[in-house]
Amino acid sequence: MKYLLIGCLFTLLGVTMAILIWGVEMVPTITGGIGCFFLG
Repeated sequence: MKYLLIGCLFTLLGVTMAILIWGVEMVPTITGGIGCFFLG
């Protein structure tokens, strides 16, 4: 459960950073990458 919460926090941070840096169109790629990283 702890790792799930950490993963959610990192995903939220990643999405926020992605929107700030690259804009909205890059968000699905980054969230997918983060999700694969934590699940794999």
